[in-house]
Amino acid sequence: SKNFDEYALEVKNMMARAGYPDMELWMTEGNTAAHVQYSTEQQHGVNLVRQFAYCQAYDLLDKFIFYQYQTDEVRPNDIESYFGIMRGPYVNNANGPKQSYMALTNFIAMTENAVHNDLIQYDNVYIHQYKRSTDGKNILMMYADRDCKITSLDLGATSGTLYDINGNAEKLKSADGKYVFSLADQPI
Repeated sequence: SKNFDEYALEVKNMMARAGYPDMELWMTEGNTAAHVQYSTEQQHGVNLVRQFAYCQAYDLLDKFIFYQYQTDEVRPNDIESYFGIMRGPYVNNANGPKQSYMALTNFIAMTENAVHNDLIQYDNVYIHQYKRSTDGKNILMMYADRDCKITSLDLGATSGTLYDINGNAEKLKSADGKYVFSLADQPI
């Protein structure tokens, strides 16, 4: 079976072959569920951010419409109750953001006004490269898909800031511009 990314790319290519390369492609009922039978809330956030990054990398979507913005979470055995990125009014932390909301808003804040320049893929490692037009900063989004990997990069910069999926920052320094990163499927 195909995942969303493969299917969207196939549809985009099919439209181009049919003579409609500029036709808008909308994702309706987008998102995944944060349900015990499907994924954790943390994995829900990871999946959503990766989906947005992949869509940027391949210019796949013109619009993304969420299946549910807010979950109701009142039927524990019904996966359909858990698609939202905001908590429902009937649960603890009512109407508060879920992990997926925090992850997505951080991703948008980091990549707003940025151009996706490249996607490097090797051995289950994904590195998205962006350049922000507002401040000229280079941004990397990195992860290992269903794996844990160590990757070394020569960034040519002696300092930088590392952000986790939630926006928590850590200052980086290197005398020679080379860095080693531990990449995982789940944020560490």
